[in-house]
Amino acid sequence: MKDVSTQDTPVIVVPPSDMHRHFGELLSSKEGADVKFRVRKKTFSAHRSVLAARSPVFKKALLGPMKEGTTTSAIPIDDMEADVFEALLTFMYTDDLPDTIKEQEESARLKLICEDKLCKHIDSGSAATILALAEQHNCHGLKEACLDFLSTSTALKQVMETDGFEYLTKNCPSILKELLSKGASVRFDVTVLKDVQTVETPFLVVPPSDMHKHFGDLLSSKEGADVKFRVGKKTFSAHRLVLSTRSRVFKAELYGKMKESATSNIIHINDMEAEVFDALLTFMYTDSLPEMMEQEESAMAQHLLVAADRYNLERLKLISDRYNLEGLKLICEDKLCGYIDEGTVGSILELADQHHCHGLKKACLSFLMDTEGFNHLSKSCPSVVKELIAVLGSRHLN
Repeated sequence: MKDVSTQDTPVIVVPPSDMHRHFGELLSSKEGADVKFRVRKKTFSAHRSVLAARSPVFKKALLGPMKEGTTTSAIPIDDMEADVFEALLTFMYTDDLPDTIKEQEESARLKLICEDKLCKHIDSGSAATILALAEQHNCHGLKEACLDFLSTSTALKQVMETDGFEYLTKNCPSILKELLSKGASVRFDVTVLKDVQTVETPFLVVPPSDMHKHFGDLLSSKEGADVKFRVGKKTFSAHRLVLSTRSRVFKAELYGKMKESATSNIIHINDMEAEVFDALLTFMYTDSLPEMMEQEESAMAQHLLVAADRYNLERLKLISDRYNLEGLKLICEDKLCGYIDEGTVGSILELADQHHCHGLKKACLSFLMDTEGFNHLSKSCPSVVKELIAVLGSRHLN
């Protein structure tokens, strides 16, 4: 038996998550937007379910008991500049910041990103101002970076000559005690030849994106769900906005010309197992597959590959005919490559041929080059046998 591995020379390369791009495009297009915000003289359109998934404050305001006051007209935001709110929305939809961002917001990860950016701009002209900002907004990592910068007498002397230090002295007197406790000298007749760097030993570690967790929690909680699916004997609650953002076919069914049949009662899925649809929803909300037993993984991957071909999910499949779940198909192909053996190669190759899985087909053909007999294959997919012969012929000729 020959082991099939995709690690040395991978046949299938699963692309990185595209959730950020999908929701970024949703924000730009404003399609399906169901809430407006008025910030200064600018109006922003957004989506309740996205904001609720990403922020407990928005969740309470838009889906909780307070929501009654947010269902009509635009919600005014009076204590923020328009460009800051725009950057906040960009972060909530993409987990990234615009290049020009210069402000902070309450979101913990956004705050850390801003702190990290400010750490790289600490110098004698800005240290006092940034330190005051860090003290006022409880930015501990940023504060430590400033105090570290001020730990030399040369740097401290330069900073004390700035207007920012005067403001710091009047409004944050406790900082002076901390400076002394850090060992900063107020005698400036000693020259300290020391480069101050904050990059080599970072004070802040920005955590990885948490979009997947947020939308996974939204799926689990079912809060704000506005569509139901009946699969077998099980009913699933979901959010039209999330499904339409992740799949063009769902978008057509839930918001396009086909939406009439999907606006009432329950949408029935008759040609799929409940556990497969459950895994499909998990992927669409989290861009990953649920944990499963090893013995279940091969069968589930085959079912999901078919579902991905149906729903055209970008990361779930290579070429999709219905629901645009491309990446899910790629993930399933990659998993199936690990289950190719003499007992499964025929059925997997047939599946790959039927659903245009070129990478998976190539892995099967490579395995078959060293195995004997495939009568079932020659009867069910003669075109694949011809292709194999061509591959074998070119291999021997080269």
